[in-house]
Amino acid sequence: MKAYKELVKSLDQLVTVYRHLLDIVRKENEVLVKVEMGEILQVNESKEKMVAKVRELDAKWQTSATKLAGQLKLENSQPTLLELSCHFKGEEKTKLEQLHSVLNMLVNRISELNKKNEILVHAALAHITGAMDSITATLNENPTYKSSGNMEGKNQDAQGRLVVKEA
Repeated sequence: MKAYKELVKSLDQLVTVYRHLLDIVRKENEVLVKVEMGEILQVNESKEKMVAKVRELDAKWQTSATKLAGQLKLENSQPTLLELSCHFKGEEKTKLEQLHSVLNMLVNRISELNKKNEILVHAALAHITGAMDSITATLNENPTYKSSGNMEGKNQDAQGRLVVKEA
């Protein structure tokens, strides 16, 4: 059956792309842990390309599934893989069930790693925000000296600050 073969072919392609996406998400995790900005940008670019490819292949397999559902005269014009597998026997049924299982596993792993990566990104942003706030506080006007040149008492917080003499 031609529609079945098209469906299996598009699903095999989808599995391959999901595996690549999983590798990219793993690499993203490694790069986030090492905090290498150049690599983070490259990984994000690769990830965006893979997600676009997943969307393309997802539409392709759904089109194939719809064709197959029409040929099988199913009521549901957009069946799931498991619904389709129920209408086959032997090797064809097993193949669809295996593809469903592999895709499900890959999507779950990608989702889990993506959540871990999101936590790392939020932690890094919180750290950077704290450092920026600290720098801002340090660079604010020194409360020890006024623009008049008069000293306003001893300020314990000003230790270690650079003082610029106005000309």
